[in-house]
Amino acid sequence: MKIKNSFLSSSIIYVFGSFLTSGLAFITTPIFTRLLTPEDYGITSVFATWVSVFTIFVGVQTSSTIATAHIHFKKEEFNQYLSSILFLSTVSFAIVGLICFVFKYQIASLLNLSIGLLIVLILQSFLGYVQQFYNTYLIQTKKPLQSLILSVSYSFLTIGLSLLLIFKMDTDRYYGKILGNAIIACLFGLCLYFVIMAKGKKLISLRYWKYCLPLGLPIILHLLSGLVLGQSDRVMLQSMSGNYEAGIYSFAYTIASVLSLLWSATNNAWVPWYFDNTKAQNTKGINQLAKKYILLFSLGTCAIMLMTPEVMKILGPEEYWSAGRVIAMVVFGIYFNFLYTFAVNYEFYCQNTRWIAVGSICAAAVNVGLNLLLIPQFGGVGAAIATLISYFALFVFHNIIAIRLGGFNISKRLYIYGIGIVILGFFLISIFFNYFILRIIIFILMLFYMFYYKCRK
Repeated sequence: MKIKNSFLSSSIIYVFGSFLTSGLAFITTPIFTRLLTPEDYGITSVFATWVSVFTIFVGVQTSSTIATAHIHFKKEEFNQYLSSILFLSTVSFAIVGLICFVFKYQIASLLNLSIGLLIVLILQSFLGYVQQFYNTYLIQTKKPLQSLILSVSYSFLTIGLSLLLIFKMDTDRYYGKILGNAIIACLFGLCLYFVIMAKGKKLISLRYWKYCLPLGLPIILHLLSGLVLGQSDRVMLQSMSGNYEAGIYSFAYTIASVLSLLWSATNNAWVPWYFDNTKAQNTKGINQLAKKYILLFSLGTCAIMLMTPEVMKILGPEEYWSAGRVIAMVVFGIYFNFLYTFAVNYEFYCQNTRWIAVGSICAAAVNVGLNLLLIPQFGGVGAAIATLISYFALFVFHNIIAIRLGGFNISKRLYIYGIGIVILGFFLISIFFNYFILRIIIFILMLFYMFYYKCRK
């Protein structure tokens, strides 16, 4: 019971932190759009995209190995491992930085950035990665409160400094938002870098590097494929159906992404608990908690589906309301993204990440192919169908791989219960989309059931 309560309390903290930081970004978006011209806002958005791409490469994804290392190394050796692989990321950063320095004019021209912004981009990518690295360490060592403080303080400071710099600029105000984010990321990253190094006191270890690289390098392809899987539909919609269809679909995806936020937060609490209990061979306890986890998440998914018409009308004007029929389908796709991570977590535990990359590449290819086939016929609905099928394929693929690895300890019957609940929710929203009272009644009944189930167990 104590372990389950620990999982629940950690989940609550991570969910609260995720919604608070995302809420800050959501609330301040109208402020930034009024302070920046559309051109300036576009520059900051594109710059943020390039930071995301460079961050994937610059750290060679050493942070993705922290969870498995925490299970397989003792505490003192684990700290040495952290400092050593972070130094490996530093070596990668130096190589990337050298390449960008030698070819600075060509790269700056390719990315449509000034030389100064290119330098900021490289520094922010690495030092921002250091913060992600340290946050991963906090998650795996079960320190959710410290992770919350780190994330929230970072969000407040970046927003505050960005606004301050923007107000001090008369022209080219996009520099204010970019530098506000970059300065805080660099300050946090530098401080946390020295904290990690002081704890581990080890820089070069070929043993640790040989452990890390085979696990981390495939994750680069996994994350890049994830970008394709998450972004290709909007790009292809814009190209084949025009800006209007792309805008409607993006609006639908923004609302549906609330489920991604919920999944990411709860997965942060689940992974360290799951790894510890897998190591202890507590299969019964794992499935008991997984049953509750999947059931409650499935009910939460249904609740999001049932409330989307009202959320859609609150967040967007009437010309966006045609997104309503798309939202539930995208939510369904993201639900399979939640389910497939049970198998992926086991692959991480088994220190076998190459199939994670293969699965993501295949799913991205399926998504692009289906978009080419369905978007010309069905527009945004076609893109949503492609997303749903792609995530379902990812779910099936990784469960096959996890079973082939042997010892996969999640009962497949739990998937059937969860998928059945979400299918029911999908049909209910399709039938009662325009019947607000009926959906509210169904939503209240679901809440009562969730409360009854929690009390009974």
